[in-house]
Amino acid sequence: MPLSGLWHHRQDLDPERSLKGYLVRITRNLVVDTLRSRKADCLPLVEEILEQETPLETRLEQKEAVRRLNEHLAALSPEDRELLLRFYYYNQRTAAIARELAISPGAVRVRLFRLRAQLKKSLEGEEPQ
Repeated sequence: MPLSGLWHHRQDLDPERSLKGYLVRITRNLVVDTLRSRKADCLPLVEEILEQETPLETRLEQKEAVRRLNEHLAALSPEDRELLLRFYYYNQRTAAIARELAISPGAVRVRLFRLRAQLKKSLEGEEPQ
């Protein structure tokens, strides 16, 4: 049992750190082990469900939107692309992005605002600036 293992190895635990990290890791490992043991009973992927439930026309429109989004991202400067990915893909907060990129949080917000406007124009059929 993992929690009993935690008790038996309590002398190895760092008293300066909270138990939260250890408990999160144990819980994660238990969930992964449980999912592995139930491989046959797993639910289908979200993508598979969406493909089954959405009409062909809608799926084609979604694929076209993704293609155009990728084109727009490829046309951005590496700095702007990194900013968008950090905020929208990695879910970093503007303060963390600002700290890591050595710019102000306000500058991050302004750049994100401008990039969103640029993206909107691009996806509505206008060329990015």
